[in-house]
Amino acid sequence: MKNEAAELGARVIAPDRPGFGLSDFKRNRQIVDWPSDVIELADAISIDKFAILGVSGGGPYALVCAAKISTRITNAAICASMGPADAPGASKGTAMYIPSKNTLVRKLLLMGMATGLRRDPDRVLSQIKNTFPEVDCLMLSRPEIEQPFMDSLREAYRSGTNGYSLEASLYMRLWGFRLLDVPLMVHIWHGEDDGNVPISVGRYLAKTIPNSKAYFLTKEGHLSIGTNNIKDILKVLIA
Repeated sequence: MKNEAAELGARVIAPDRPGFGLSDFKRNRQIVDWPSDVIELADAISIDKFAILGVSGGGPYALVCAAKISTRITNAAICASMGPADAPGASKGTAMYIPSKNTLVRKLLLMGMATGLRRDPDRVLSQIKNTFPEVDCLMLSRPEIEQPFMDSLREAYRSGTNGYSLEASLYMRLWGFRLLDVPLMVHIWHGEDDGNVPISVGRYLAKTIPNSKAYFLTKEGHLSIGTNNIKDILKVLIA
């Protein structure tokens, strides 16, 4: 993304949500708390208006910003976004595997993942590939994709598993806002071969958000949709 952003003159800021990377864990936080964090960051670096993009699990967070702080946002987009737990086919995607577990099982699974990343990252990567469609496996065979992908996983566990565990549980709950109340135009990118978040979820989001433009692409998966189309996504955001 860095090269494409530089080419288009876009400034990309990617803050860690609470409990990920170097961001402090916030007990009992909700998805609807995120817009206030975004505003605090934007004010701190003197940015009045900005576009917003949410990818995969970041999709709901982009949407809540589009709903709650729309006057500060110029353009909004989501890519391979997770949807509400009751969206058609949501439970069939691997992205809901950990969120669907009870608290104890979820924490044990996340502890196992964190340990695996430290001791045998190649095995973890191999296991992940087993859940991905061919198009995403091909993405991960490219060093320039594999390295940042694995780095992002490590960052998720930098401070332990509490942040990830709470985040996972939030996807299963009511998000605290209605998709019907999003006033902005939302551009939606989703791959028809996405095995993490099925295309049915993308179609549900496009149908439910009042103002949306959807790009449902064949032969694209969860990772490839953003990688292969990042320039088009950024062009929409900076328009």
